[in-house]
Amino acid sequence: MKLSTRSRYGLRLMIALASSYGDGPRLLKEIADTEELSEKYLGQLVIPLKSAGFISAVRGAKGGYELDRDPQQISPLDIINVLEGDLFTREESTPASPGSLRAASDLWEQLRKAMTSVLSSMTLAELAENAGEKNSDSLMYSI
Repeated sequence: MKLSTRSRYGLRLMIALASSYGDGPRLLKEIADTEELSEKYLGQLVIPLKSAGFISAVRGAKGGYELDRDPQQISPLDIINVLEGDLFTREESTPASPGSLRAASDLWEQLRKAMTSVLSSMTLAELAENAGEKNSDSLMYSI
């Protein structure tokens, strides 16, 4: 399954905000530069995330965006649902449905349950922590 750039970039934006949770707002430009993403595109993603109550905007010289909720309380599934809506359309089958429809419906339902389980088993805080560890692992010191 391939998630859209909305979900992939939105998740990266939220991980970046979670990494600095409690340190005050961050500018979208800074996040865009660090994450090598389009600032304009990130500007479109903050709208639904703000409407959902995940982030807030702070105006002024020290303004920017910050998480409005504890990253321990946000899962990747929450973010993807806000940005994409339901990942799976459901084809309802009945005993009278063709066998191929019933078999396909069963497959999609199993896949939906598996993805929902994985995406809801992690928190944004855990992802931010993993991102910090991976960044520190990639640092190279030379004299």
